[in-house]
Amino acid sequence: MSDLALRGRIIEALAGAPHVDVAEIAVECHDDGDVVLHGSVVNLLQRAEAVRTARGVPGVRAVDDQMRTRPVGAEHRTAAETEAAVLDALILDDAVPAYGVDVDVDGGEVTLRGAVDIASQRDAAERIALRVPGVSEVRNRLEVW
Repeated sequence: MSDLALRGRIIEALAGAPHVDVAEIAVECHDDGDVVLHGSVVNLLQRAEAVRTARGVPGVRAVDDQMRTRPVGAEHRTAAETEAAVLDALILDDAVPAYGVDVDVDGGEVTLRGAVDIASQRDAAERIALRVPGVSEVRNRLEVW
């Protein structure tokens, strides 16, 4: 099964999970069935259910939980959805290894942190983030190894 097909199955499963808001989670898949869940969730129940749901999808070998918990509230929910959208855009573009990128959102301002292999990936990450609806500014703090 392709990474894209597996990713679609996981997103579909997360959308059907009662305590999970799939709009706040980004899913990254690798060739061997390894899955990384990124994003921000409100509580540990959502986090555990998202991991358990992803693990239950046929083709998933292992799940790496990279999600964070965040405060409850409309402002935080919007930030979580923007964070997930930026991470999704990075994952789908394939120009940047999303695994090494951390995304922080404050209003429409996005800060990218972490490390990439080459300078062109750093520049690509900024361009990709700027294309996401709701992002007005990107602070690119990515380091090149």
